[in-house]
Amino acid sequence: FENDLYERFYAPVAPEIDQLRVVLQGVEARAHEREWVGLQSFGDLDDNRLVDGAAGDRLIYRRRADVPPDPASPQTKPKRLRFVLDVSGSMYRFN
Repeated sequence: FENDLYERFYAPVAPEIDQLRVVLQGVEARAHEREWVGLQSFGDLDDNRLVDGAAGDRLIYRRRADVPPDPASPQTKPKRLRFVLDVSGSMYRFN
């Protein structure tokens, strides 16, 4: 009996569940965030290089960029995704 009831509710949403599985399997948690890259010829003015700029240096800017991690390094900041669903009777009616 319970399996028939489960299948009755599962069947209409099965395609969406499969789509969500594909999306979640395709997501890779990145081990790094965007970082500041210094010694650039354009971008945001690097406050630490003001004296060098006054002396004539042209590489006084910094930019945010994706720096790829070392392939052999372990993932330092794994991402987790949690779903919290309320299936109680209080969510049964909206009026």
